[in-house]
This record gives sequence, structure tokens and C-alpha cells, in this order.
Amino acid sequence: MASITKRGPYQYRVLIRIKGQPTISKTFLTREQAKKWAIETENKIRAGVFKWQGEAQNTTLEEALERFKNEYVMVYLKSPEAEIYRINCLKKKKIAKMFLANVKGKDISSLVREMQQEGKKNSTVNRYLAILSRLYEIAKKEWGMEDLTNPVKKIIKPKERNQRDRRLSKEEETRLLQECSPKMKNIILFALETAMRQGEIVNLKWKDVDYKRKIVLVRNAKNGEDRYVPLSPKAIEILLNIKRNNKVIHIDNSVFGTTTRAIKQAFARAKKRAGIEDLRFHDLRHEAISRWAERGMDILELSQISGHKDLKMLKRYAHLIPQKIAAKMEKIQN
Repeated sequence: MASITKRGPYQYRVLIRIKGQPTISKTFLTREQAKKWAIETENKIRAGVFKWQGEAQNTTLEEALERFKNEYVMVYLKSPEAEIYRINCLKKKKIAKMFLANVKGKDISSLVREMQQEGKKNSTVNRYLAILSRLYEIAKKEWGMEDLTNPVKKIIKPKERNQRDRRLSKEEETRLLQECSPKMKNIILFALETAMRQGEIVNLKWKDVDYKRKIVLVRNAKNGEDRYVPLSPKAIEILLNIKRNNKVIHIDNSVFGTTTRAIKQAFARAKKRAGIEDLRFHDLRHEAISRWAERGMDILELSQISGHKDLKMLKRYAHLIPQKIAAKMEKIQN
């Protein structure tokens, strides 16, 4: 019933022909693998338990990752660079040579252990797993592989315990700002006042600044929705100073006229010159939220500033608030 033919120096194709049924075919890297699959498949056919998954058994994970990158990541993601990097890393793994239908939970678990041994944090590993899981779901729903099973859902994902609590002291802030260009100084100060993400700051346009209402419109934020960010007096002062001192009008009407890459490089250089270690630009967002919490903002007010929809994400700042609540309670009772 089954025949094995050599196709090229490293490919062996199995053909299984059944009267009245579509021809079943699959390609392997070695003859031993092809022979083993042929025997197992014939036994399943005789037992009436074989289920052919068509394209999923002829498409390697590497091929699927490339298609996923071209049809999803590069089309729908605003900043696809990080995802493309991770996809390219996955394509170099041994698992990428396996066919989609053959990847099991144990294979994903082996990949997790491999990445952990490479020194990747659990949060980073989970980002790779998110790519694989999304790929399988798209293959099932949009690529016609309805019977495909998502192997990522078969494993227990690594627990993330690397939440950062890095605070920027006033002394560090002074040293950091002294090492910055005027543009970078404005960006850092604006981040500390608004808690806006790096990408949101880069993409901010003058048309989205409303001085009268004291807000800025952040378009297509992290969750894909627009949101309004309230502006403090210092944040407004920063924007007005930029407007007054900036003689160059950027083509895209951007406020800061820079890129995420430029910010990353300038921040790293200033941090090094200032002798500050273990500080990321994203820590400025956490610092801003923490400072507003210390000034008496409650969780709902903080969520309006930060854009968090899930209030659980703001719980890390809750320890800063009880004393403020106690002070308010004292004023109410008195």
C-alpha cells in the first residue's frame, strides 16, 4: 500500500494509495523516518483510527513561521521588529524542521528548557511561546488546517517572577539629565510626567495635543485603542518650550521628531556617562506612575494616566497609597 521514493539527497517521500480515498503523502529527511511513519500509518488505517491532516503534515514549522511573519506580523503589528527577531531565532531551532502536525507538547517543553538553558528569562520564553500559539491558531482558522492541534496549549507555561521594581532616585535623575541633549532631556521629563510608553512618545503628533483640555490623544495604543492622557502643568510647559524653541517642522508633524532606536541609543549613552546601572527607558513609566501614586492619586486615576485596563496591573503601586488614604480618612472624619 505504501511506497517510498527518494527526492533529492536528503528527502524521502511516502505515498499511500487507498482505493476511493485521496492519496496520502509525506516527506521525511531520512528513509528510516519515512519507513516508520508508513508502517504506523498503515496500521492506523487498518484500525480505522487514522486522521489525515493534509497540509499540516506537509508544512514545516519553519515554513509556517515565514508565512506567519509575512502575512501577519509585518501586516498587522505597528512595530514588528522584535517579533521578526524572535521568529528568526525560532527558525534556527531543531523544532523548526518538524512538520506542524507532528509537533507535540513534549517538543514545546523541550524548546522551553533549551531557551531557559540559554539564559532567557521566563517572560522572554513566554513571548516566544505566544508567537507559536498564535501561529497555530491562525493556521487552524485561516490557513485551512482545521484539525491542527495547538501544542502550546498542552504545556504549563513558565511562571514569570522577574517583575521589575526599579525606582529612579532624584539624584540619579539629576545625573542622567545632565548627560542628555536638550531633546533627550525633554523626552525623559515628559515620560516622567505622563507615564507614556516610548513608542507613544515617538508617535505623538502636534495635532493630538489639546492645551485647552490639557490632554494628549494617544492613537492606537498598546491595546489597539485610542486613549487620552492628562497633562500636568510641567508636561504642558515641556511641550510649549519645544514649540517655542523648535525651528524645524518635522514632515510627519511629530512633537519630538525622533525614533525608538534613536531614543534607545541616546538613553544608553547618557546612562553610561551618568554611571547609572540597571535602568531601562520603560522604568520611567513605572517611576511616573509611582510618583503620581505618592502624590495621592487613587487606582482609578492612575489607570487614566497609564492606560491600564486591568487594574490588577496597577497593584504593584498599591503599597504607595494606603498612607494617602489614611490621611484622606482623617480629613473626612475631622
